[in-house]
Amino acid sequence: MKLFLIFIISLTIVSSSRSFEWKEFNENLPKLPINSVHGGHDNSGKKLYIIRKNLNGKILYGDVGDGNDKKDGFVIDIDEDGETSVADFEILTAENYVWCAASSNNLNQEFPICRSPRGNDLLTGTLLSNGNCRLVHPEKTIKTNDVEVLIVGKTNCN
Repeated sequence: MKLFLIFIISLTIVSSSRSFEWKEFNENLPKLPINSVHGGHDNSGKKLYIIRKNLNGKILYGDVGDGNDKKDGFVIDIDEDGETSVADFEILTAENYVWCAASSNNLNQEFPICRSPRGNDLLTGTLLSNGNCRLVHPEKTIKTNDVEVLIVGKTNCN
């Protein structure tokens, strides 16, 4: 009995120290989860939130807009052309996160997610190994000095 109780206590400590969670989401759910990570916005001002989807054994990152009647997300495969619309995916939720200017100090984050302003849009994308950012909409690769990277678990860039 003591061993079982110790296991439960240690499991609780480990899970409570995690500062983020990927939550399952599909078009049948009424709204996005609380604490969904805001990634940017489109030119109409609609907020975009960070998502991921496992397609053919690859984790692909992208975004979903809030306020649609149908909440399809879009992910991009950095090895192929085109974005893919997905109706079921995981959405990133976190209590604390910050977007920081990309630098050599923060390119190896746990989340290969970036964003960049394009006109009136603030668009999300996937951070490439060379430090560039491949945007979801439109499919475009931009240089590191034009992007911010997502850092989860912090509230400032220092």
